[in-house]
Amino acid sequence: MAGEQKVTVSFLVDKAKKRVVLAEADSDFVDMLFSFLTLPLGTVVRLLNNQSNFGCMDKLYGSVETLDVRNFQTEACKTMLLFPQSAAAERCEDLKVNIDSTEPKPRLAYACRKPDCCSKATCLASSVSNARCPHCRETMDSPKTWAKGDVQFVKSGDKFMITDDLLISLFSMENYLSLIQKLGVEDACILEEKVMDL
Repeated sequence: MAGEQKVTVSFLVDKAKKRVVLAEADSDFVDMLFSFLTLPLGTVVRLLNNQSNFGCMDKLYGSVETLDVRNFQTEACKTMLLFPQSAAAERCEDLKVNIDSTEPKPRLAYACRKPDCCSKATCLASSVSNARCPHCRETMDSPKTWAKGDVQFVKSGDKFMITDDLLISLFSMENYLSLIQKLGVEDACILEEKVMDL
């Protein structure tokens, strides 16, 4: 796919045991891993194609998908349930590798078209088009763009170590040697480096 973003990750593989001992990556990859923690449950179910195995959540999500929009208070109600957004969604949408690039984008907000409603002390907006304006009860469908803040969770330029159980720490020779020792690797020569673009 043209324009696809990639991050480079270096893996140290124990050739004898045929397992990844650790990965070394920069802040772009760690930001992507940390962004998993910001996903609402409905987004996780959607990204896993209703096969999340989170109890009955797949069936619950499927019920929202199959119910006719006329069964909801508004079309916006159905959209909010199918495409839930967290407060961190804005931070995550511009990561180098975006794990949830589906619409609607959280950067776009919708306000009421009536000038009287937005001139009030509290001009409310919705991340979902066609939500009801709390002032006049009309649909909020006037798109507004909001200023963007910093999009990274960790400092850019730092290198990190990631173990096979997703323990992340700052890369240093001391941390590296300590981890190798904990894993029982007696000879670092058995470790092979493999570099992958993800």
